[in-house]
Amino acid sequence: MPKITIKTPFRYAFRGCEVVDFHEGEQDVPEEVAALAIAEGWAENSEAPHQDTAPATGRTRKTKD
Repeated sequence: MPKITIKTPFRYAFRGCEVVDFHEGEQDVPEEVAALAIAEGWAENSEAPHQDTAPATGRTRKTKD
């Protein structure tokens, strides 16, 4: 089961009848729940490496000819 970090609490109905509440924090969840939560923006994948996104400065490096 993948581990995700839930940002927004949500409910998921397994087989359409068994409703489970998922609360904020890091949790191991079934694949189908992880895929939906990440796609909807309710969670982030805890197992994926985090990358710092540096803002673009628009500068280029000049070389001597």
